[in-house]
This record gives sequence, C-alpha cells and structure tokens, in this order.
Amino acid sequence: MLCAINRQMINYQEIELNTKEDFKKVPNLYFVHLTDMHIGKTVVFFKINNKNVTISKELIKVLNKVTVKYKDIVLITYSVTIECSKILKDKGIDYLVNDDYFWSDESYINRG
Repeated sequence: MLCAINRQMINYQEIELNTKEDFKKVPNLYFVHLTDMHIGKTVVFFKINNKNVTISKELIKVLNKVTVKYKDIVLITYSVTIECSKILKDKGIDYLVNDDYFWSDESYINRG
C-alpha cells in the first residue's frame, strides 16, 4: 500500500500473523522478535532501512489508512521520534524498532 505525505509516498505493508509460519513474511531483522503473543495480530511495517526515522506526521497518516484496531497492530519501522513513541504508547500499539530515535520530530526535520 502507498500513503502520500507531502507528495512523498510511503510504502507500507500489512501482514496478518495467523500462524508462526507467517512470521517469515516479516523482514529478517524483526521476525526473530515475534512471539506466540503476536499470533492473531497484524504487522504494519514501513521505513525499515537504517537511514530512515519515522516522524509523527508519517505515523498518523499510515495509522489512518490501516484497517485493523490499534490493539491488534504490531508496528515495525527502523526508528521513531519521541512523538511517535508517545503516540504508539498512548494508542496501545505494540511496536518493534531497531532503535528509538531520541530526537523530536522538529529536530529530525531540521537536522543539518
């Protein structure tokens, strides 16, 4: 699926985790962290390359397109800003990231 943000397209994918076999559909860096508690949930993943940080505006756009309930989502992305982390926690969304990016949306956007 594609989601437009400021004329930039964000590619994201939804994968239903009905069995452990479905874990193999998730990128290698992350599927090893999935457990039985994730069966029955839907993985939403995007921006998984190590040069990308997800900002809150992008996250909200993607979440508005997703068709499953927040409690049934496991979001996977390379890194999130402080605002994204707060949104995910407030909405009760499980997430897997390679690393939490300890900058704000503004500081990431304005980096030199």
